[in-house]
Amino acid sequence: MSEVPNIHYMSAQFFQLLIKNWLTHIHYSKKYSNQVLIDFERLNWIPEIRPSIDHLEKYTFLPIKPKDIKKRLMSKKSNSSPGPDSITYGILKKFPCCHHFLATLFSKINESCIPPSSWTTCNVIPIYKNGESNDPANCRMIALSSSIGKLYHQILSGNLENYLIKNNIINSDLQKAFIKGNS
Repeated sequence: MSEVPNIHYMSAQFFQLLIKNWLTHIHYSKKYSNQVLIDFERLNWIPEIRPSIDHLEKYTFLPIKPKDIKKRLMSKKSNSSPGPDSITYGILKKFPCCHHFLATLFSKINESCIPPSSWTTCNVIPIYKNGESNDPANCRMIALSSSIGKLYHQILSGNLENYLIKNNIINSDLQKAFIKGNS
């Protein structure tokens, strides 16, 4: 005779999880739903930079090639957590036949300037930091978005960074972080 699961125990676990998620939602809704006004007068320490645009070449969206996809994927962890589409970088690495398709898709998105609406959604997961585990303030939220969307944005960001550096728009005396070769 097989053992019947304890329904009361399962209900209590489900109820605890439901309450915890509800409290987390209320906490973060209150914390991040308030509009914060920025006092731009306090930002006057930032020097005004007006690059000369006479020498600039026009920025064009370069066609994205399968080798660009492969190069970017090589720097990614294969077992990273997937977003709503459940596609990991590992899956994209294992199927190089998809690289040509993705390169075509990304180039078409550059032409139309309209990314897929599915890239605007993400899975938000609370990650426990420390302290009382029932207190939502002791969790930080992690947003897991589409791996394909992140891949596209990283390639686009790399192309834009190359353009800005090539045309001396980025002042390396002011900008040190997030630029290749600077630390």
